[in-house]
Amino acid sequence: AIHDIKAGDVVTLANYKVKAIETDHDLEHGSLLYVIHQQDKNLFYATDTPELSENALKQLENIKMNVIIMDHTFGDVDYSYSHLNEKLFLEQIDKLKKIHCIDENTKIFATHISHEGMKYHEAIEQRAILHGYHIAFDGMELEL
Repeated sequence: AIHDIKAGDVVTLANYKVKAIETDHDLEHGSLLYVIHQQDKNLFYATDTPELSENALKQLENIKMNVIIMDHTFGDVDYSYSHLNEKLFLEQIDKLKKIHCIDENTKIFATHISHEGMKYHEAIEQRAILHGYHIAFDGMELEL
């Protein structure tokens, strides 16, 4: 089934509630980020996004996230249009902490990894761990 939704909408799909969050990634085509809720657990799925807008932060405020999976397309390179680099990724994590989405139990994963400014997985994973997150990989499975 196809559900036409816009930022701020909440839809129920089977036993999940999905809240659409705005992103400025591709305004022409209505790009969205998602908070997926099931049984008192929340996952924020935020790939293909630049910095979170003030409106997106308002939509997310006080939603305690168990898992965050967020765009980290570019590594340690100076690029900030339509995707996040390492610096911007860390800034978004700080913003989410300030609005009470993240605590010490939140699992944070970077995804949508490109070859721009990134080394092999083990090297960038070690760097990510120093900053309190992990780098996702193909086939990764999470247990909540």
